[in-house]
Amino acid sequence: MFDPLVNLFFKSCASEFYEELNSRDIVKVVRLLEKKYRKIIAPFAKEHWVIALLSEEFAGQKTGKLLGNWFVEKYESLPPEKKAAWDSSRWLHHGAIGLLLVIRESKKDRPFLVGLGRGLMISDLQDQSKWITPEYKIAKKALEQMR
Repeated sequence: MFDPLVNLFFKSCASEFYEELNSRDIVKVVRLLEKKYRKIIAPFAKEHWVIALLSEEFAGQKTGKLLGNWFVEKYESLPPEKKAAWDSSRWLHHGAIGLLLVIRESKKDRPFLVGLGRGLMISDLQDQSKWITPEYKIAKKALEQMR
């Protein structure tokens, strides 16, 4: 039931998400995801509330895994010199962004975005040691101040 919606959400935000991620502004990244949620997922969830209640978080997790796997595939396809440049310029790991989303969106009762965060985390668990950095702590503080 949610598959077309998951694909629509993914297609509508993948490249924008990537661009915002490179802007190094976590508030812009989260606002983008929240805006896409309000535009694509929330109207559907409101109309089909029983289905949404049962599976909205699962659909979010599926979308997050799609996004996360897309990042991993993009990274893996790079030649070694570009991987080194990516590693040195990456601001936040997508798993860390997922963790921040889970923390923030749980408080706001947005199951789709909580699931999206979990999916981002699941897609690259072997890199967990790279998630909590000084930049992560700055991003977490910025999100705590965001309304």
